[in-house]
Amino acid sequence: MAELYLLYDNSITDMTAVEEKSGIKCVLEDLSEDGALIRIGGCGQEGMPIKIQFMLGNNPIVMSGSVKSVEYNKTINQSRLHFQASNIAESVRQKIALYVYSIIPEEQKHEFDAIKLMEDDEELPIEKNLEKPEDQNLEVLEAAEEPVI
Repeated sequence: MAELYLLYDNSITDMTAVEEKSGIKCVLEDLSEDGALIRIGGCGQEGMPIKIQFMLGNNPIVMSGSVKSVEYNKTINQSRLHFQASNIAESVRQKIALYVYSIIPEEQKHEFDAIKLMEDDEELPIEKNLEKPEDQNLEVLEAAEEPVI
């Protein structure tokens, strides 16, 4: 679920800020680093300037841009808006790429690798006695054969 804001409204001045007031409810059908496919009720309009906001995990994502094309279904009175974002902050682009492509920026790979190794270690069964009983007996015999001075 996402919220859409029409940028005809002069009360929206910061294109990157999270809006406190509710917007038009919409559904993100597809997401990329530079846009989205959005489903709304009613008939959308090509060229419409919009802003959308939604959550990706715990991260609020805000994108603004314009509607490049519209697919209107008259039977159900819904539109699919092909949204092209503009001026996306690099940090937002990385969060979207991480979600969409399951990739991690180079500077964060060492942190991910360390976490993954810790998780792998936790999954291994813990063996309380790693030595075989016959190995223990050999050590005892070898110790007994040593000359006593």
